[in-house]
Amino acid sequence: MEISQIIKENRKMKNLSQEELAKKMHISRQSISKWETGKSLPTTDQIILLSEIFDCSLDTLLKGDKKMEEKAKHEIDDKRTLKLIYKVGWGFIIPFLFTLKLFFTFILMKIKRPFWSFLFSESN
Repeated sequence: MEISQIIKENRKMKNLSQEELAKKMHISRQSISKWETGKSLPTTDQIILLSEIFDCSLDTLLKGDKKMEEKAKHEIDDKRTLKLIYKVGWGFIIPFLFTLKLFFTFILMKIKRPFWSFLFSESN
């Protein structure tokens, strides 16, 4: 069974309209409609909230639909990738900034001029 059918059936079992479910999830009614017609898929965070609202397990919502399982796997991979990029990024940026500071400190010591003199030099 696809996630769209599972959402629709659970919503009807709880006697909720699309509008009421949307309010509980703080999203638009159109999002619920798109999920139920299979035009889009909920995010992992939204699936967790749906499982709480419907009082069912995540397995019930996720395991029935192969597309949803794949989407959940990709979201997890994307979050891991972003974490790695963040760590590697700071691992590069901090040493780079430190190197720039050393470079400019060395240059300014060699020419024995205050730093701000480059910013406010008078042209003759």
